[in-house]
Amino acid sequence: AAAPVWDPSADPASSSAPTENTGIQSISATDLYALEIEPVTYIVEHFLTPGLTLLAGPPKSGKSFLSLDFGLAVAAGTSALDTLSVVPGTVLYVALEDSLTRLQRRLALFGAWPKRLHLATEMQPLDRGGIEHLRFWLDEHADTKLVIVDTFGRVRPAGKRSENPYDADVKAVSPLQKIGLDYDLCILLIHHSRKAPSEDPLEMVSGTTGITGTADTTMILQRARREHEAKLFVTGRDVEEQEFAMKFDSGRWTMLGSSAEVQDNPLRRAILIVVRKTPDGLSIASIVNKLKKANPEMQGVNYDNVKQRIYDLRKANALVQRDGKRWYLAGSAEPI
Repeated sequence: AAAPVWDPSADPASSSAPTENTGIQSISATDLYALEIEPVTYIVEHFLTPGLTLLAGPPKSGKSFLSLDFGLAVAAGTSALDTLSVVPGTVLYVALEDSLTRLQRRLALFGAWPKRLHLATEMQPLDRGGIEHLRFWLDEHADTKLVIVDTFGRVRPAGKRSENPYDADVKAVSPLQKIGLDYDLCILLIHHSRKAPSEDPLEMVSGTTGITGTADTTMILQRARREHEAKLFVTGRDVEEQEFAMKFDSGRWTMLGSSAEVQDNPLRRAILIVVRKTPDGLSIASIVNKLKKANPEMQGVNYDNVKQRIYDLRKANALVQRDGKRWYLAGSAEPI
């Protein structure tokens, strides 16, 4: 009997496909080693890379202000959170829970009105034209580096009762991830976290693991109501897993350093803020003066108090001394 002929139109579940011409393209490990590949681009240092980034946190925890800080920095070509380097470019901020009046008021807090920051307060759900409209907008703004969608719930496709929740979540966010990779930009998707705490920060994200599993980067913002102090956890495929100590005051976020280096010491946090804002370095005496000027509650600190905390921060690899006098953030560039 003649051998059966493979019919590519047949049901793949009931047919045996040939081993040739399957469409799978591969590269050997040796060739991959020799391949020159561009390093990962950080659109915002530590946090945002091309693809999909999820920023989750409780309602009214400051997620919108944090994303706006990132957007303003990228659009203006300035430092995010006053310290982080960015790749300048056009930014689209889709603020679906805000009005133009509220956005104007928030921008006034920053005192910045960059021309490359575009704002929108309406967007169709992702499965009802939202994805197509976003691609059309990006085609008209080729230098876009960051798109902020605030919040996911406002554009989330309506799920079907018969659909598996995990599959529905993957299907919902995958088109956004593809846009980020196709256009070499970051889609920053704002989302809510669960009320119940968890030892694993990723389990705090509302929804199934289909959301965090699809996102290239996930950030979790934790701040108790009426508290200024917060923690920002970040993990992802191209970013280093870290947790940062943050401070929120009058609509502005400040990054104090890694949680490990800051711990629960107000004087340590204040020292790191002062040094972080002075790239040229500071002597201990200058740090004391700046601490008192910026923190009315610290008028009682003296040279010895600050000196001891600075040495603690050096042991924690948070500060370094150069030229035998000035103190700098660990990892900062050497002065020229």
